[in-house]
Amino acid sequence: MGIIIGTGERDTEEEPEPVHLCLSQTTSEKIMKPDKPEEPYKDKYSLLENLRESFSDPSLSQDILRENGCALAEEYTAILQQLARFAEVSDTTQRKLLNADLKIQEQQEELKKKNARLEREIAEHIELRRQLQQRTDELTVTNNR
Repeated sequence: MGIIIGTGERDTEEEPEPVHLCLSQTTSEKIMKPDKPEEPYKDKYSLLENLRESFSDPSLSQDILRENGCALAEEYTAILQQLARFAEVSDTTQRKLLNADLKIQEQQEELKKKNARLEREIAEHIELRRQLQQRTDELTVTNNR
């Protein structure tokens, strides 16, 4: 990596600082309207435009064009590697979300079963209290005679 011949532009960029997004520090507007896609990659678009300009310059030699092509290939490789990392993170996150969803569904089913059992036990308890009250009333009537 170095300077693109014919344009003087550098074909390297500094690694961007990783973004650690804490939900408590962000706003709903930021989530709903993220940065425009071209802003974070402005330097990559600039590099691409410089390469396009150099490729269309008829005065450049084959060696210069070859070097620019190599710079483009290196940048493309770096982008593909980054894309692969993004895809891996995305796949892992999706798998975690699916597993969490399955656990939530299992817990909801378990709660439904427990609620149904609790409702049956409450109904049984009410029936037992009613029977106990009825028996108490019968005994009270019998004792009063």
